Amino acid sequence: MINTGEVPEKKHLPKKQHELLFRLVNSPKKQSNKIFDKQDNCFQEHSYRELEELSGESKSSIGRLFKALKDRGLIKCVIDSKGGSVLMLAPYYSCRGGSFEKLFMQAMFALGNHELACEWSNSCRKDYVLYDYNVFSETELVDFTTGEITYPNKVALRKLSHFEVMQWSKYRSSYSSVDRTKHRKLA
Repeated sequence: MINTGEVPEKKHLPKKQHELLFRLVNSPKKQSNKIFDKQDNCFQEHSYRELEELSGESKSSIGRLFKALKDRGLIKCVIDSKGGSVLMLAPYYSCRGGSFEKLFMQAMFALGNHELACEWSNSCRKDYVLYDYNVFSETELVDFTTGEITYPNKVALRKLSHFEVMQWSKYRSSYSSVDRTKHRKLA
């Protein structure tokens, strides 16, 4: 259910493409953050030609890399904290941070939306339960015959201890956490 962080066998990239991905993600050039945002684990929106100019790699090899990433399900279009659509790399590739950060990144990738991932993490902390983010939904269903409110898509994986919830809440308010809206909206 919850990803362990290991790359599934059938999703491995060929060696040359893996090396190219590593060069794009960890570029030593000053403009490397214009290619890949390590905080969000997302590629910045550029055409292959712009990526070629920024990275020094060939446009065709970059195109083949992105095609291979899409074919293997290692890249996904998600909605970030600003509401923009970006290409997110699967969290088991280059996800940094602690265990809460990795869980949040995996949830964001699975749910496809920063807001939904925030709802997932808030719900987990509020209920002291680690929910499966692959099938998570906050949508309430009301049975009109009984009046019962049900949450059909909240599958509990395990209970969270009070210590884990407090640590997660503390981490959430830290500067390095992605599990919050990084870019505050001005009133």
